[in-house]
Amino acid sequence: MSDEGFEINLTPPEVRELAKKNAEVNLLPDKSRKVYEQRYKVFQDWCTEQKVILLMGYNGALRREELVNMDIDDVDIKADCIIVTIPKTKNNSPRVFVITNTEWIAMIKKYVDLRAKNVKNNRFFLTYRKGRCINCPIGINTMGNVCKDIASFLNLPTPERYTGHCFRRSSATPLANCGGDLLTLKQHGGWKSSAVAEGYVEATRERKIEVANLIKSKRARTDDRNLLEIQGCSRTSPILDKDTTQFSANQAKEIRRETVTGGCGEKLCQCRECVYGASRRLDK
Repeated sequence: MSDEGFEINLTPPEVRELAKKNAEVNLLPDKSRKVYEQRYKVFQDWCTEQKVILLMGYNGALRREELVNMDIDDVDIKADCIIVTIPKTKNNSPRVFVITNTEWIAMIKKYVDLRAKNVKNNRFFLTYRKGRCINCPIGINTMGNVCKDIASFLNLPTPERYTGHCFRRSSATPLANCGGDLLTLKQHGGWKSSAVAEGYVEATRERKIEVANLIKSKRARTDDRNLLEIQGCSRTSPILDKDTTQFSANQAKEIRRETVTGGCGEKLCQCRECVYGASRRLDK
């Protein structure tokens, strides 16, 4: 169950409408229908609030205090994106993140539109009741329980383990799995330490399979002697001019020629293994 526009539902709308009508008319007694409608409205309000917190926390790798302190002026809503600025962070490193998903933008815009005009504080996240935001900002403890509440609603095991810090790990892991380098990861989460940033990346099954496939594909392109690489060559180590001095002038000339046209493809980049192999071929 979710408010219209807040979730893609693969069920055809006419089927949903018919099911809802039948449920209300045929299944709910008159005495229970009003109570059901009230509770369903509370559930809709809860979903609206939780989803926007989830979107902000996930896209920005935000801490619970960063969500609580988010100001309405920190959220710049454009036609095709939403730019969010986090001026105050735990390590005093301001961050900016952008949301470009059109459905997520629509959700956040709808949440902002529900904000009352007479609200006296500038907190972005206000308590959501009876279809509108009231003049009461969400506190740090309520914000910290959002992940646990979502986990409980999804019937996940041990929901109490889902703390307010889950958004940071949930944001860092897919970024790393999609090819984000360490610098990008540190900038995204505002981490100054590489070790700390790497600690937030969960070693997922998909990532382990990807690493295994890379190893397998690399082994198919090389023989057993050259599995260990050294930077500078696609096999072992870079060659220097002195590496060719043990060969005759003609052999060294031929080796350099092969260095330009084969092996790594650039002059003086052929590895020692390639050089010795070229020497053996010339000797034959």
